[in-house]
Amino acid sequence: MPSPLSHADASELIRLCRAGRLYEVEAWTRAGRSLEVPREVKTTPLDVALDTGFHSLIELLLRHEESQQVKNDVLRHAVFLNNPAVVDLAIANGADVTSVSFVDVLLMGNRALVASFIERGADAITDHPFAQAFHQVRTKTTIGRIWTAGAADLTLLRACSGRWTWPCGSSPMREI
Repeated sequence: MPSPLSHADASELIRLCRAGRLYEVEAWTRAGRSLEVPREVKTTPLDVALDTGFHSLIELLLRHEESQQVKNDVLRHAVFLNNPAVVDLAIANGADVTSVSFVDVLLMGNRALVASFIERGADAITDHPFAQAFHQVRTKTTIGRIWTAGAADLTLLRACSGRWTWPCGSSPMREI
């Protein structure tokens, strides 16, 4: 584990990240200099890169990040912001898919993101994440309050199995 930078060096590194100076940050890492800021400095270079959305800088910093916890935190942050590009970067650079609740992924409402997590090993069965997500959405919407939990499970089951067959004018309530 590299030793933290001095306060002055940490400030310089953060300034480079804020200014989007990718090549200078890359030279910093090639020179073998640490990317770890002291505890007193509350902002990290990765925080700055995430705030600016600079894809290449995020990738560079993730590639040199040693802490699994930090990588997982980046993944959680990217899911929360519904940013699939950063999600892919975090996973490609070692973030653990299972460190994010699959319910949280479902609540983002992004099919590509959900498919990406399932393809990478997210557990879509244990603890019924689809039903939990639907229940959370259901309690927040007017239409959701009308449906019963049984109708929601039936609907989700059909949607996931590819057999979405509601005849015109029918209701999921009639099929229970």
